[in-house]
Amino acid sequence: QASVPEDPLARVEALVSQALGCCGKGLPASGQVEPEPVAVQALKHAVRQGGTQIAQAAAEELLSALRQENSQVRLLALLTLDVLVLRSKEVRARVSQDLQSVVRLCSGVGPASVSSSQSSSGLGSRGGGNSRSASGRGGGSASLTSPSSSIGLINLPPPVEFGPRLQAAFLRLLRDWSEQFSGHYPSLRMAFRYLTESLGLVVTLSQRPAQETLNRRRVRFDQVVREVTDGGKLVELHALLAEVKEAMRALLPTFEDELEWRGGGSRLDTAPP
Repeated sequence: QASVPEDPLARVEALVSQALGCCGKGLPASGQVEPEPVAVQALKHAVRQGGTQIAQAAAEELLSALRQENSQVRLLALLTLDVLVLRSKEVRARVSQDLQSVVRLCSGVGPASVSSSQSSSGLGSRGGGNSRSASGRGGGSASLTSPSSSIGLINLPPPVEFGPRLQAAFLRLLRDWSEQFSGHYPSLRMAFRYLTESLGLVVTLSQRPAQETLNRRRVRFDQVVREVTDGGKLVELHALLAEVKEAMRALLPTFEDELEWRGGGSRLDTAPP
């Protein structure tokens, strides 16, 4: 793994490159379909500790990666962006601000389709309504299908095998973002409704949803373990539990505690005469 600079902004740039497998301005390995978990974990930690400036810098780096003419890079950037969207309001605000571009880059919807359907779908504007999904919340990977061939989709860049993966992942993540954050960012709900209702795109389960869901849960479990064990947090947790135990003893003393506090010691420990 490449070294990470000390400068916070340069560190963010390096971590994004490592997460995408693009160190040295290269391209990811041909079979890479998930971002590098250690780099993603370090990036998430940097955003959490670095405040608004670092969160915005990370969002800009990933949005820049989404603009590359490579569907594999876009997919890895999108999956990394999802980790930050779920945890940083600054990243959510930046994605919402540039949502039309994100929709175009990740779903293959051309600018002409956006402009012609925007008035009826409400993309990028405030509005009500609940999002709909054919698969419901959660449930593994997804793929896009369309009942119509005249909905104005454009081709995504090569590699061709990553285009469907990118489209499917984006629709699934947009659905999740909409369900969690559309209260503050209604454009997320509008974008999802635009794709699913106006354009007729739907989410369908892949052939291996259980295994892919299990892999994502394993990655998340490893991330949680690192968060707890890194930086002395496990020691802090044990100390906190000890304090809680002492507080509970003060609130709910045992019989032996009562005897000890009254200065008589525990009668159970006294030898018989």
